[in-house]
Amino acid sequence: MRTIAIAKKVVKELLRDKRTLALMFVAPVFIMWLMNLMFSASTTVNIKLATQDLPTSLVRKMDDMDHVSVKTYKDLDQAKEALNDEKVDAVISYKDGEYHVAYANTDASKTSVTRQILRTSIASEGTNQLLARVKQSLPQLQLKVKSPEIKESYEYGNEDTGFFAKMIPVLLGFVVFFFVFLIS
Repeated sequence: MRTIAIAKKVVKELLRDKRTLALMFVAPVFIMWLMNLMFSASTTVNIKLATQDLPTSLVRKMDDMDHVSVKTYKDLDQAKEALNDEKVDAVISYKDGEYHVAYANTDASKTSVTRQILRTSIASEGTNQLLARVKQSLPQLQLKVKSPEIKESYEYGNEDTGFFAKMIPVLLGFVVFFFVFLIS
């Protein structure tokens, strides 16, 4: 009997308190809208690469891929300046048998796709070279193919920077939002 009376009293107080009603109904809808806004991002990744001293066949292979645009720079400093100005997503250069890659790393998906594009292009280029050698020296099957070394560096974060590292400011905003409502 007493429990029913207390329940009726709590329900009446909730209906009279507009802030509590707003917190119960409007805040979750607002939060769901914000989450929808965050998670409904485009899944198409367009990548802009800057290259310097790469073999033309490798540049052609990368440029032929979907959603990839490649610009060749004669000077490595100009390419790195374009990276700093956020005009390109990565700078790829070739020196002394090594590929040097500098990622902007502003978007983890662009960094991982760029890494995959480079590795795929190098593997494809190596396969084509191997086939050419086999055709030239079919009787002497002594082929030694060494894959080039890739050295990577990042402008922002590191190779472990992911989606949730980018969401931390948004999540902190949610926490502050709720504490303001709870305190007031």
